Amino acid sequence: MKLKVEGQSKAPLLVFDIHGVLMGRREPADHRPGGEVIACLRAAGCSVRFLTNSSSITRSMMVGQLAAVGVEVMEEEIYTGAIAVARYLQSSASPIRLVVIGSQVLRDEISLLCGDRVIWAEPEEADTVVVSRDPSLTDEFLERINRSSSCLIATCRDADFPMGTGRVQGPGPTVSRVEAALKSVAHVVGKPNRYVFTDVMGLTAEDLDRTVMIGDSMDQDIALANNAGIKSVLLLDGDARAASGSSWCPNHVILALDELLLLFQVTV
Repeated sequence: MKLKVEGQSKAPLLVFDIHGVLMGRREPADHRPGGEVIACLRAAGCSVRFLTNSSSITRSMMVGQLAAVGVEVMEEEIYTGAIAVARYLQSSASPIRLVVIGSQVLRDEISLLCGDRVIWAEPEEADTVVVSRDPSLTDEFLERINRSSSCLIATCRDADFPMGTGRVQGPGPTVSRVEAALKSVAHVVGKPNRYVFTDVMGLTAEDLDRTVMIGDSMDQDIALANNAGIKSVLLLDGDARAASGSSWCPNHVILALDELLLLFQVTV
């Protein structure tokens, strides 16, 4: 794969996954940290965006968390699962009677972006249910939702995600549990749905031609790139966990983030 900064009519647009790429991992010894790599790519002319399926954190919170690990970003460069859901709900032709299974941040982001497009309903009266990670979900609440006729929307199906030195449960188990109770299949609006590129980020066909997805998950990041018809770079962890058991094929595989500088022929 040839990914160059020099000689292109427009510089590449690099979309970075966050958890497992910029947070929740340690770069191998004698390699540049992620913040330095991104600063070098910016200086070379690359545009950057940051994409996470997480719906329990705001843009401003994410800016702070990334700054704590040395990665400087702006709020408008970050796209979250909560933003993806809110944008999807905004497209409704009529107000939505909504129930959210997930974090307070997810509810707050929907309220902020959708305004009076959303009517907060009792579970029995909802016509739309948004599902994300909720380990506290009870059978009683599921029974109440099951009395309604609801469209089911999910942020993603991530089984888990990196946190510190380990991994914690993601939205996937909650989504599966709700689907089983409602006997319905959720419409996923986050990764790997290309919707996050075309409708949430607003990328045009011309933009996608120069876009590269950089992530650690075959089933989320590399699948998203495949669905959107763009190039992809897979960042492996130490035990090559992300590369196993998937039919998706990245355009390039790296073991450390600063290998991107060689890939894009950036001189530092």
